Amino acid sequence: MRVRTIAAATFTLLLALAPAAQADVPPAGEITCHGDTASVTFSPGVGLLETKQTLGGRADSADCQPLNADSKVKSASVALTGSSRASCALPSTFNVRNEKLAGTITWHTTDNQTATSQFSVTPDTADRVDINGQGMVVEGRITSGYETGKKVAFSTTWNRQGLLSDLLKCATFSFRSVQGELVTLHVFP
Repeated sequence: MRVRTIAAATFTLLLALAPAAQADVPPAGEITCHGDTASVTFSPGVGLLETKQTLGGRADSADCQPLNADSKVKSASVALTGSSRASCALPSTFNVRNEKLAGTITWHTTDNQTATSQFSVTPDTADRVDINGQGMVVEGRITSGYETGKKVAFSTTWNRQGLLSDLLKCATFSFRSVQGELVTLHVFP
């Protein structure tokens, strides 16, 4: 009997010490978010010759509009990573296309909770990556977490400094980042 009492007390203590679970995930459904900031970084830096780059991106939305009225999603942040080969021989038209990327969307709700979605972009499917001098378009699929199985698409526009500045960065292999705005983030069936 004493063993059961100790086991029950130990179980109760473990439950009390366990970290709180993530809040209830908002109901799934189609979601459209509109922009705030966006950026992409390249390492070691894009130059005149095509080289392999590690890239990272971030986009934040200021306003999400879920189609499901029960959803409490109010905003989202996207982080993505991947690798590519890139060149900016023509700086205003540098291109990164159809590379394999992975990312996470963090959803923020009106009751200050969060949910996450992991997504992937695989170029040998209908997925798409196009990062160029005007902006970025990414289309993939949510592989786990909130909205699993749904498609995700987002696009950005860049704030460009000017052709002369871009030429200098390109010539010195120091074209390492672009910043701009998220135009739209869309999750749909």
